[in-house]
Amino acid sequence: FFFFFFAFHSQQIAGFLL
Repeated sequence: FFFFFFAFHSQQIAGFLL
C-alpha cells in the first residue's frame, strides 16, 4: 500500500519538491 501510494504521488511530490 505504501509503495503504491508513493508511486502514485511520486510525480506530484517530485513536482512539488522540484
